Amino acid sequence: MKTIINHPNHIIYASFDRELNTIDENIIIHILKKIKHINHFEEFKKYKSEKIQLEFKVLNENRNYNRIEKSLKKLSSINIEYSKNIPKHKKIDRTITNFISGYRKTDNKREVIIEVPGFTIEFLTYLKGGYGKLDFKNFISLRSIYSKRIYKLIAQYIDKGGFKLREDKFRKALGIENKYLRTSDLIKKINLCKKEIDHVCDIEYNFKIYKNEKNTFLSFKIVLIDNSPLQGENKFTKLKKNRDLYIYNILSVFFPPNDSTKAIDITKQVIENGSSVKFYNRMKRLKDELSSNTSTKTKRDVTNLLISTILPEYKVKKIESS
Repeated sequence: MKTIINHPNHIIYASFDRELNTIDENIIIHILKKIKHINHFEEFKKYKSEKIQLEFKVLNENRNYNRIEKSLKKLSSINIEYSKNIPKHKKIDRTITNFISGYRKTDNKREVIIEVPGFTIEFLTYLKGGYGKLDFKNFISLRSIYSKRIYKLIAQYIDKGGFKLREDKFRKALGIENKYLRTSDLIKKINLCKKEIDHVCDIEYNFKIYKNEKNTFLSFKIVLIDNSPLQGENKFTKLKKNRDLYIYNILSVFFPPNDSTKAIDITKQVIENGSSVKFYNRMKRLKDELSSNTSTKTKRDVTNLLISTILPEYKVKKIESS
């Protein structure tokens, strides 16, 4: 069962006096997991400090306890400066706190007890200013610190299908104000993160960088990936905006839904056969081949290729050409 973490948007744009690394980020997400029951929308709530207990072995898969302790000491001294967004109020609270106020090893040395200050509880759990939903396992599995930050960034826009940010705001969110200053270097770094996120998470994204007279912007399009069965009994039921929908849309080009139910029937077979991931990648390659300037294939050629070669490879029952 998935563990979903509500991640306040203001965390992304908060200022820290020291840079966080992957272990720091993983410890913070573990803290979030422990206190997610405190998530709230109350603007003027009073907060108490919380003590939570975590196993060392879950904080770092290599069980490098020295690195974990080093990170805990760092988190107890990092200054967080953030503003609390209170809708319909002119006043925005400016607060300075630390991620943790202290920690103590248990007697068996296998766990650590962490004390989280009240202001930090507010920082980590106040959702009225907006929030994104993170898959805990996906976040922990990401190795790159920048992949983690892009994942947090795009999570807040999933329901919108994409977003646009000025380059300076994007850089602040990733903590790269003074890194990858050439556009080519920035694109390379984002593509490396994209490759990891595509591989690890149930989200994919495409992006582009463009300029107007005053600013440079990054535009992201987000695609949710979900291999769950199609919903509903009707063969023309609306599919989710995910991998299954992409497959269906490509097949609809060659098997128009107005003429038959072949596109939806093939999509269902691919899902039932457990082949949707590989078939999705094959359809993406096919689309790229057709988009190439050197392609000479007609729609009829591709339809016949699908029927004679591609569909049988993915255990789709024989289908006659239209």
